Amino acid sequence: MNPDANPSILNMRIERRVEVHLPVEIRGKDNAGRPFAETSRTENVSRRGAALMVSAEIAEGATVEIRIPLPPAQNSAQGETEFSTSGRVVHVYSSTPGSSRVIGIQFTGRSFQRIFVPESGK
Repeated sequence: MNPDANPSILNMRIERRVEVHLPVEIRGKDNAGRPFAETSRTENVSRRGAALMVSAEIAEGATVEIRIPLPPAQNSAQGETEFSTSGRVVHVYSSTPGSSRVIGIQFTGRSFQRIFVPESGK
């Protein structure tokens, strides 16, 4: 399903998402209840959520932990070198069975307090 083609999904977005590719580590349990951990990258981020590609089969509603190492230019005044939070999977998009899928995560822990310029130059 394409989120841009579904007005109800667009209306649920409170904050603008920025297309930026950051490394991310995600941990949780897959659809079978098995623990998984993988490294991926964000497709886009906002203060309250992110979209990223994963190979694990994860269901909507699943709880995950994410960690995003921050580039040196994005380190905070407090010296934080990473952003860690928990989240809930709110969307799962897969083009074909068995392929990587894009998941939308709503942060349920800390919000992302960084500002990024879109990589596409928009």
